[in-house]
Amino acid sequence: RISQGARNGGGAPPASPRGDPRTPAMDLSLTRIDLVHTDTTNRKCLRVLPNGKKQAGRAQKVVVGDQSGAVTCFGMKRGDVSTVFKAGMERGVSRIELGGAAEERDKIFVAAGQTIRAWSRKGREFLKFNTNLSEDICSMHVLGDDIYTGGEYMYNQFTDCKDAHSLMANDRINDLTAVAISPRSPTLYAVR
Repeated sequence: RISQGARNGGGAPPASPRGDPRTPAMDLSLTRIDLVHTDTTNRKCLRVLPNGKKQAGRAQKVVVGDQSGAVTCFGMKRGDVSTVFKAGMERGVSRIELGGAAEERDKIFVAAGQTIRAWSRKGREFLKFNTNLSEDICSMHVLGDDIYTGGEYMYNQFTDCKDAHSLMANDRINDLTAVAISPRSPTLYAVR
């Protein structure tokens, strides 16, 4: 690369990428570090678990699910990567969400096909159920004891793993989320 000073016969500082001779250019040397190898993933199939008060100073945990059905949770601390747990799904992972207490949200919920499975942050599976939906789950949100799912055209709400509400939309469901409407009434949610 030829700097501004070299073109002018020397003496002037190198130019910035924008061509301003008053701002010196900065050269960066970037390197690639492979943390985990996975197959291709769908969107929203990677989540970073929050470090709670009890986990302060421990490894930051990340969970990723791929299209071959592999779910991998790994921890990172000071550049060292360690696998927390690995699990396999019958079909490719279409969505990963975090659930649990509002402050912690440390439970991992995974949707693949019409099945939802859930693990604790340590890798203990505590939920597995087939939703018996007519469509594969494309979008999902977990809030308290409720699991909100969306297929291509079908919306369903499951409370304690039982189908509570459903809706067939006229148009395609792109995504969904649920939020508590009032802190005084935590059982009243708005789904969008």
